[in-house]
Amino acid sequence: MRFFAQLLKYLLPLILSIGLLGYAFQKISFQAVVEPFMRANYFWIGISGILAIISHLARAARWQLAIAPLGYSMRLFPAFIAVMVGYFMNFVIPRAGEFARCAMIQRLEKVPADKAFGTVVIERIIDVLMLGVLCLVLLLVEFSRLSKFFLDFFETKIGSLLGLWYLGLLAVILAGLLAVLAVVYWQNIKKWRFFPFFQKLFLNIWQGMVSIRRVKNPLLFIAYTLLIWLMYYLMAYVLFFCFPETSNLDMWFAYLILIMGTIGMATPVQGGFGAYHLLVGSVFALRGLSAEQGVVLATFMHTVQTVFILIIGGLCFGASWFWQTKKS
Repeated sequence: MRFFAQLLKYLLPLILSIGLLGYAFQKISFQAVVEPFMRANYFWIGISGILAIISHLARAARWQLAIAPLGYSMRLFPAFIAVMVGYFMNFVIPRAGEFARCAMIQRLEKVPADKAFGTVVIERIIDVLMLGVLCLVLLLVEFSRLSKFFLDFFETKIGSLLGLWYLGLLAVILAGLLAVLAVVYWQNIKKWRFFPFFQKLFLNIWQGMVSIRRVKNPLLFIAYTLLIWLMYYLMAYVLFFCFPETSNLDMWFAYLILIMGTIGMATPVQGGFGAYHLLVGSVFALRGLSAEQGVVLATFMHTVQTVFILIIGGLCFGASWFWQTKKS
């Protein structure tokens, strides 16, 4: 039974991703998808790759600051390897990257995975807050136009959204019931054989989460956070120069692409496949492009990012074994 539950957990995101991709590409030929890659200016793709490396190095350096208050020393290169392996694993199993990243840093730098996981949770919370701030700015500036865009985009998807709303409400109710049961049967739970293990695990994760309050250089931590998001923004913007028809798109439009692309990549499917294409493809319609042209351009941008992560992440995964061998 447990095997089938785990299998379903992995298959559902894959099925959702395939369904979204099928919906996005239902009117698009294979030739239309391939054509941009044949005429793209690869100089700007290389620039985007360099910016991506800077963003991932900044994330690794920020992670160093978060780990330090726990009493562990973590070098930049192993931290970068762990970050890239995490991204790599997210393309295999959604949300597995965080666990893979922490397991990797335990192997390379002997930082306990559970404590490292607490710092990763805080990182994710900070990134969500940053995305929230960016969305707020966008809504304040473009409220009238974006409200019409979202109404048009979701007009044909109301039934699906209502279904997701009911599922979310059911999840909240179930979580509440579990919390009540935990309180009622707390004394029995404490007698459970595995309770000490899970208690220690939770405390270590919590210790990692609260380490953010004791970061030695909070201004540097903030600077790294801003650098990460600046690089994310520029990674998308420079890809506009790959084609004559998009080279005149302004930096404000790239800001919108950044937000919608981040939301697409955060959806619980492998590597944002499908969700990214639909969201970013629809955004291009704001500048007069057809839905098909938008999806093709979104596919180009997503593929560039995906190939880069798969190549660098794969190399880092291989380097991790070499690194471990050299250390032992």
